[in-house]
Amino acid sequence: MGEDGLELQGPPVFSPPLYIQRAQKVLHLLKGSRCSSFIDAGCSRGEMLRYLLTAQLQENTFSRVLAIDVDEESLYDASGMIASFSTSSPFALLHPMHVQFVHGDLTKELSLVDPGACDGSDTDKGVTGTGDAGCNPSVPPQFDAIISIEVLEHINARDVLAYTETIFAHLGAACGARIVIITTPNRDRNRNHSGKVVRGEGSGNDQPSYPRGSYYKVDGVPYCVRHSDHKFEMTAAQFRRYCDFIIEAYQPYWESFTLFGVGDGFTQGAVFHACPRFGPAQRPRGIRHGPLTFAALTTRRISSRSRANNCGKQVAWVHNSAARARLFPWEELFGELLLGQSDVPASPPTDEALHYRCVNSIEMPYQPLWARMSEAVVTAFALAASEAVGSGKAESGSRSLKFADVAADFSHRFYAPLNASLCALIRCMLRVVRQDVASMSNKRCKRFHSCNKPRKTEVQRVLEWILYECWGQSSLDKGLERDDYRSARGFLTIDEMNVLLFLSAADHLPEATQFLRETICRGRLLISNRQKRGADGKSCVESCKTNGSLATDSVGCVKLTRLSNALSQYMVPAYLMSDD
Repeated sequence: MGEDGLELQGPPVFSPPLYIQRAQKVLHLLKGSRCSSFIDAGCSRGEMLRYLLTAQLQENTFSRVLAIDVDEESLYDASGMIASFSTSSPFALLHPMHVQFVHGDLTKELSLVDPGACDGSDTDKGVTGTGDAGCNPSVPPQFDAIISIEVLEHINARDVLAYTETIFAHLGAACGARIVIITTPNRDRNRNHSGKVVRGEGSGNDQPSYPRGSYYKVDGVPYCVRHSDHKFEMTAAQFRRYCDFIIEAYQPYWESFTLFGVGDGFTQGAVFHACPRFGPAQRPRGIRHGPLTFAALTTRRISSRSRANNCGKQVAWVHNSAARARLFPWEELFGELLLGQSDVPASPPTDEALHYRCVNSIEMPYQPLWARMSEAVVTAFALAASEAVGSGKAESGSRSLKFADVAADFSHRFYAPLNASLCALIRCMLRVVRQDVASMSNKRCKRFHSCNKPRKTEVQRVLEWILYECWGQSSLDKGLERDDYRSARGFLTIDEMNVLLFLSAADHLPEATQFLRETICRGRLLISNRQKRGADGKSCVESCKTNGSLATDSVGCVKLTRLSNALSQYMVPAYLMSDD
């Protein structure tokens, strides 16, 4: 029975697990704010980080990540997990990503022990680092977001103010972050759910292993908590009061917050929003940045008037650190705890800053989508050639490999790259034809003229024709919003996929470029014709609509089908593709 006489229910069962739901929510918030970089303040062993960094062939992924934790062993576990990613994995990246792991205490002010510390010297843990010594420490790094997930409750109550100072001033404002995301357990949801109540022993990673759903009695805490290392847990009212304090104390940089819940409210969280005048101008999506410079993050102290952020603007804080300490609602948040007067500091600690040390730096493996497509086609042809060699037909020249047959026989490998998002595919095609999304959206930009530019190759011309003549501006705009896994296959017909895969491999298959050139000339395929006429055009448009094609032009739809049929007849002697 509970304290109020109600019968306590068993521990709740979450599907998917609560930590996965939290990760999904955080990823949704980061992508909703179009963040390309973030700091994970309190990354632990990297479970959250692994979820956030995995990308199923999507375009909009993170380019720079900084992970901080006080437990060095956990950092090595996290970096080892991240380093195990493979380019052949369905979670592989299409763009570069730099991840840095830093050992430090979030309740201490930032100070870097050695700007070139991340030199790969810590190789005894089985993870190889890449040096950051070549980065320019005079240029402060830009991070779009700070996340601190299920960290607050592990901080001693007397250090919460120092932790808050680090997150919102030393990290958030100093890096020009646009949002901060914090989550913590909601103690209100513990009341009618209880598992086995056990006595907490030890702390942190020394904890004994208890069944999921257990609640813990911790010294100095008058209520049960969900983990034996939790120093406290907040009710919804207390968490809202904490959020109110942050907006009041860290004016004018942080101006508002939005509360949210996860798992039927068992996790409570808040997104803190920076004042737009301090945040950087929003960068175009897809712009990538060089390696991050952790050294620049820790070279100056944050005072009542901080150093300039990346926008070159000074943050004139309304309150200094002493004023923030006076504003902090100690009694409302921690009045229940058995704290002595000496446990509540009058202001954030002013002792010597703790050295933050980079323990590992990883360049994540990636492969651009166009290269993946080309590799898939060439590999499928090589496998087909190996089978032909094994049958003894290839050496005599009696066996040729047809594009259509290879696609059918090795379809799983052949079409695997097109499990990418539709956004990634369109952006990939635009890069090949040297078009920019910004110029594409400019209505005054002509589609086919190119002043003072080199002559386009046949592959570029066909891609441009598909993008602008067959698919059209409206389809491209909609497609760029679809950055979910397999969305490309959901919108493309088999003819469109075959054409794109042939184009990607044209430079790597014998005589394929010449075959493409002759096919284009013979069929007069790239002559623009916007009139929708003829029975073939009408039936083709209906077929395209049924199959989910992006094509909006009947003539273009017919020509795409004809081009696919023609390219499917491409043949090459098997011995030319064999490695034997």
